[in-house]
Amino acid sequence: MFTRLMRLMLVLDSAVFRRFDSVIHYALPEPEVAKWVICNRLAAFTLGHLSWVGVFEACEGLSHSEIAVAAETAAKKVVLSGREQITTAGIVAARLDRSRQAPDTDQG
Repeated sequence: MFTRLMRLMLVLDSAVFRRFDSVIHYALPEPEVAKWVICNRLAAFTLGHLSWVGVFEACEGLSHSEIAVAAETAAKKVVLSGREQITTAGIVAARLDRSRQAPDTDQG
């Protein structure tokens, strides 16, 4: 049975690589792309006078999707609190909330 399993794994590996022979690497977004992602996700909301430098610092090292989730989290907090504008502090706090929720992968 072990031999059959090993053969199956080898067949599947080659079949998978035949179909997916290209690997696409995405670089982390530059500040202007991060700004576009945030503005796009928050298009239905009023943005306060954001300190984009502060937002960019908070978004440093995040992927496109992580930035989008942080923006959506900031929007949810604005709606739930009854406030009218999304602020720099709101986006930074949403980013920090996400990093606290991320599982610690350094533990064995």
